[in-house]
Amino acid sequence: MKAQTKLFLETDIGNFGFVSSKKGLKAVIGPEDQIEKLEDIVYKNFGSLAEDHIISEVLAQDFRKYCQGFIKSFNYELDTDGYTEFQSLVWERLRLIPYGTVTTYGKIATDIKRPNSARAVGQAVGSNPFIIVVPCHRVVGADGSLTGFGHGLDFKERLLLLEGIADASAQKIKTENRKNFKPAKRSTRTETSIKNV
Repeated sequence: MKAQTKLFLETDIGNFGFVSSKKGLKAVIGPEDQIEKLEDIVYKNFGSLAEDHIISEVLAQDFRKYCQGFIKSFNYELDTDGYTEFQSLVWERLRLIPYGTVTTYGKIATDIKRPNSARAVGQAVGSNPFIIVVPCHRVVGADGSLTGFGHGLDFKERLLLLEGIADASAQKIKTENRKNFKPAKRSTRTETSIKNV
């Protein structure tokens, strides 16, 4: 279903944009330093949208509380039109990861009854358009390293520390000390791959 509304929010951990359709939340975009950048991303992906001061406003209040450490999960309907059944299955499993804990790609693959699909799970996690609401930051490598986060290791570490995962900084160092480690540039996928169908 096509997106209809947008809302931009300043938080303690950056600025975010929320895009919704009548069916549910379409995307959470961010973090960005400037609201103008979010506006540009939303316009490029969804065109001109009305400001939402009802559904997204409630989500924004909860999102702000999450950023302050008061909310531990989000129970909003997601509009996953345009994505695959496998992606939706993985994202629903991600929503079950408890606050303050992590799991692995392999464990998710086993949980969704596709034990040989850890790589495909990683791709689905990487294409998650609902940052934080669908907590892809809670997925780590089999050795605990902070792998596979399109928003960068620093932001993943920050979210895990916010949730009380005390060894997040040590795991970040472990990740950076890997042989052949190359720091990834922050993903620009939000500008090119959000579905608006």
